Amino acid sequence: MYCCDMPYVDLSFTDTSLVIIHQHLWLKIPCCCPPAMARIMRRCWHADPTKRPNMAEVVRLLEALNTSKGGGMLPDDRKMPGCFCLFTRHHGP
Repeated sequence: MYCCDMPYVDLSFTDTSLVIIHQHLWLKIPCCCPPAMARIMRRCWHADPTKRPNMAEVVRLLEALNTSKGGGMLPDDRKMPGCFCLFTRHHGP
């Protein structure tokens, strides 16, 4: 999965929520994802809601990330930075 891909396209919002909560079916974090971003994602996905960061902390953590040159999110085979998924034909259901 990379930007603009629709996750869980065969499930309704309710079914998706239930599967994620009860079966711990979180999305795979891309291998090109910077470790700091992956840590934020894992904290937000914690099974115990009391251990998840609040929105103010998420914003603070995201603002602290180094996003220069794509922040490590561009796969090695991407020649140009940025998301060009708006020019593709299919974005999910």
